[in-house]
Amino acid sequence: MYDGNILVNALGEKAYTPATELTGSTYSFRQQYPDGFELKEVRKLAQSITSISAGSFENCKSMTEVKGTVFNNIQDIGMSAFINTNLTAVDLPNVSVIPEYAFTRGTKPYATANTIEHLNLPEATEIKTRAFEFALAVENLNNDCIPNVSAIADYGIHDNNIKHIDLPNVKTLGT
Repeated sequence: MYDGNILVNALGEKAYTPATELTGSTYSFRQQYPDGFELKEVRKLAQSITSISAGSFENCKSMTEVKGTVFNNIQDIGMSAFINTNLTAVDLPNVSVIPEYAFTRGTKPYATANTIEHLNLPEATEIKTRAFEFALAVENLNNDCIPNVSAIADYGIHDNNIKHIDLPNVKTLGT
């Protein structure tokens, strides 16, 4: 019986072609499901996929984790790649720039509760504008989760549950 949820077991080189933009090293669910869908998890990505394009997982409210070896090859994520999801864990070990609105949980007055409790971005050096707006449930933002970040743009970590920040490598901090 179909329960309305979609589970992606594998994405190959030509998955969903031509309805999606999977070309060479980039994948996007957005064109196939423009209003979002009930993706729970991604278990396997083709080795050639190193980039997740803008808005790819937008509104995938059942997706709770972006972690595990399946995401180890991802080096770039596009603007709003995971906007309006219910992620509780983000582990992207090879992404260096967290783009605008990447993990934003919506805008006031419609923003929902902050949900990301586990954050691991060891190669991230820059967090762009509103990348984690309304998203972080972590109380301590430190070298354990983003050790190499040197720049956080205006509103990069806006409206979150953060109580303590200890990021000694940050040279630029926005408002």
